Amino acid sequence: MQEIAVPQIFEFLKTHNELGYAMGNRMSERLEQEHNLQLKDLIIAREIHMGAKYPSEIAQKLRMPRDMVSRSIERLVQIGSISREIDPQDSRRTILSINPGGEERRKQVQQTLATAMQPVVESLNPEELFTLTSLMRKMLEAMYQQEGNKEKPCPTR
Repeated sequence: MQEIAVPQIFEFLKTHNELGYAMGNRMSERLEQEHNLQLKDLIIAREIHMGAKYPSEIAQKLRMPRDMVSRSIERLVQIGSISREIDPQDSRRTILSINPGGEERRKQVQQTLATAMQPVVESLNPEELFTLTSLMRKMLEAMYQQEGNKEKPCPTR
């Protein structure tokens, strides 16, 4: 394995931080203003849309603290994007689902994402974007393995 110089690591961390901050601010402001959502709410709503049914399942998949997931779920219920009901198989569990209002909001949010991020994402061709995402995922998994905990919560704002 090739050793990477500290200045390269520093430059990577600096660039990563700056990009994350710029993208996060761009999306956070738009989502809050136009849809009364935070970025983590959007990510959680997408997991529900993709089939996740239980808060604990979402927390595990996203490596987010359960209380953070719960707060986002409460916000999504309050704005009418998702519904929750008692699981008929286990009354201790809550089942989540996207409701019709949430489906309409999802389409509106997708348009906001496209408008805000398309110019940025288009700076890469599809293969570069796939490679960048794959490499970021690879680094994230290496961090979790190094820490000895694949379920480590992700840092969020």
